[in-house]
Amino acid sequence: MDVATNFVDIHTHILPGVDDGAKSLEVSLDMARLFVEHGTTSLFATSHGFAPSLHVDAEDILRETFRLNDALIDAQIPLTVRPAMEIRYHSDIVRKVLQGLALGLGGAEKPNYILIELPTRDWPEDVWEAIYEFAIRDITVVIAHPERNLAAQRDEELLDRAIEEGAILQLTAGSIMGQFGPICENLSKRWLMSHKIHCIASDAHDPVVRAPGIDLALKKVTEQWQMPEQAAQCVRTAQRIWDSYK
Repeated sequence: MDVATNFVDIHTHILPGVDDGAKSLEVSLDMARLFVEHGTTSLFATSHGFAPSLHVDAEDILRETFRLNDALIDAQIPLTVRPAMEIRYHSDIVRKVLQGLALGLGGAEKPNYILIELPTRDWPEDVWEAIYEFAIRDITVVIAHPERNLAAQRDEELLDRAIEEGAILQLTAGSIMGQFGPICENLSKRWLMSHKIHCIASDAHDPVVRAPGIDLALKKVTEQWQMPEQAAQCVRTAQRIWDSYK
């Protein structure tokens, strides 16, 4: 996997000072330089939305994304950032998305894709109805980092049903690299091998601990795990999501 490939990252926390991601504009710019260094030229700024202790309003995400893009131009960093949200699953999620209160991967007006984070320990039973409600509106649910969901770790059939219902699954690059422990790393390998994973994203929060680096994960999948087809498919999926932006 060539590092020069123009990767799309669909899950990042690069906006300064809004959630548990970049703490300042300087940190955001440091992250941006790393993204470019590692081959990412386009990304969604998916700040947390509707999480129990973290929520950023849609209008704040839109404003800060605009400001960050201006700063990137001034700093001559060739990175394009679009506004989105990592939406914590909740019972009112369909209405929030349709009303533009929860930003999808494609803006506030009926996005084609939305990034949803499930609770760490549980897989809510009513998530199936939400996936269906989005699907009949031609909105595809992207489930963020299922390998870090304890229910999915115990019951792999949850992933199979999610895929059958029309959702796609996004793996974290750090899980592939072993940063979230051997369980997440091993599941990442097994689920990629069985073609359950559709996309890899960084979920980057800072330039050091949870840093950009999709290229490193893709290289490991391609060379060490010998799954070039799966790596290429993940790259194509991210690009397709980016191209669907309205």
